[in-house]
Parts: sequence; C-alpha cells; structure tokens
Amino acid sequence: MTTYLVSRHPGAIVWLKANLPPGTDAGACVVVEHLDAQVLAAGDVVMGVLPLAWAATACARGARVLSLDVRLAAGQRGQELDADELTRAGARLVAYDVRVADPPPAG
Repeated sequence: MTTYLVSRHPGAIVWLKANLPPGTDAGACVVVEHLDAQVLAAGDVVMGVLPLAWAATACARGARVLSLDVRLAAGQRGQELDADELTRAGARLVAYDVRVADPPPAG
C-alpha cells in the first residue's frame, strides 16, 4: 500500500502532511504534482485535490480517495495559500467513492 499526496501547491502538501489519518507515516508518503492513476493498486491511498475523472479511475483501481476540501472565498481562489490559511479556511480531508455514472460507449 502506498499513500500519495497530490498537489502542485506547497501549502497544501504541508497541510496534508500535518493532517494525515492516524497511523499514516508522513515520511513514507509519495508527493506528486501529477498522479498517473494507472500506477495505483488496490489498497493505495490518494490524498489531495483530484479532478473527478482521476478520482473515478483511482476508485476503480481499488484506491481510497481523500479529497482536500476547502471552501475558499472568491478573493482566495487562484492564490497560493499556506497551511495555516488552509486551516483557517476550514480545510478538511473527505473520503469519496467516485464512479462514472454513464460510461462512454466503447470504441
């Protein structure tokens, strides 16, 4: 089992490392800006901010997806936030089970 921390934002990675689920070793986490979901295996954990399609692929491969959810004010969007600013904005890890509702036709 591998735990991946996914973000291109340094403050988000610091926040993720400080808020790992109990029993998760921060030193063993793999930090990536871009996740190739094809490397995931059943039992892996993916934490961070993922597009829905990537989260669906991760779930389909048996990985657990924990999204870094934060509701930013309009003025905060597009800005680099540090870990403290994320905490003040109410950041939290939320587990999601994402599935494609209507798969595209094969071909």
